Amino acid sequence: MSQPRWVILIAVVLVAAGVAGIALRLAGLGWADGTNLPPQTQRTVAALLILPAGALLTAVVRTMVGLQTFGTLTPSLLAASYLYCDAATGAVVFGLVMVVGLGGRALLGRVRLQMGSRLGIVLTVLVLCLAAAVAVMDRLGLAIGPAGAMMPLVVLTMIVERFYISIEENGLGASVRLLVATLAVSAACWGLLAWPALGRLALAYPEAELIVVAALLAVGRYAGYRLTELWRFRDLAEGAQEPPR
Repeated sequence: MSQPRWVILIAVVLVAAGVAGIALRLAGLGWADGTNLPPQTQRTVAALLILPAGALLTAVVRTMVGLQTFGTLTPSLLAASYLYCDAATGAVVFGLVMVVGLGGRALLGRVRLQMGSRLGIVLTVLVLCLAAAVAVMDRLGLAIGPAGAMMPLVVLTMIVERFYISIEENGLGASVRLLVATLAVSAACWGLLAWPALGRLALAYPEAELIVVAALLAVGRYAGYRLTELWRFRDLAEGAQEPPR
C-alpha cells in the first residue's frame, strides 16, 4: 500500500477513535474527564489541550491560504502566551520586547557570537527592561501579572532573532510582511483559543484531539493551489478565459 493510502487509513482510524471516545463519554463510560480536576488544574490542562487547535489553524493558513510565518508553531504559542493577560499588558510587553530586542540584536550583529550566547544576552537585556517597566507601571497603578510578563518573553525573543536574520537575508520589506503575517495569524489563533467553548470541549472530550491529529494529517498531504497563488495569477486565469480574437 502506498504512503498516501497509509496516511488516509491512519486519519480514518484516528477520527473513528476520537468519535468512539466522545460517544463513550456521552454514554458515561469515559475514563479521562478533565472537568473533575481542581479549578486551577483545569485551567492549566485546558491551556495545553487547546494548543493543537491553534497549530491546526496555523497549518491551514500556511498550507492552504499561503501566508508564511516565523515558524510553524510560533503564532499559536504566541497566542497562547497572551490568553491570560489583558490587552494593555500584552501591548506593553510586545512593544518593549520588539523595540529593545531589535535594538540589542542590531548591536550584537557587529559581534560574532554563537546563537546561544546571542539569544542569552538579548533575553537578559529584555528581562532587565521588562523588570523596569513592571516597576514603572506599578508606580502608575497598573499591575502586570506573571503570566503577562513571563510567558510571551521567550517566544518574542525568538521572533526578534528570526526577524533580524530575515532582514539580513531577504530585506526589510519582506521581513516586515512576514512579521505582519505572523501577528495576523497569531491574532486569529488567539481568537480561536480564547473561545470559552473550545476550552470546555477540550476538557470534557480530550479524545477530540485525535480528530485534530487526523485533520493535521489531511492538511499536511494537501498539494493543491493556495489562495494567495490564485490571487497572484488571477490575471493569467482571466486572460486564458478570453476568446482569441
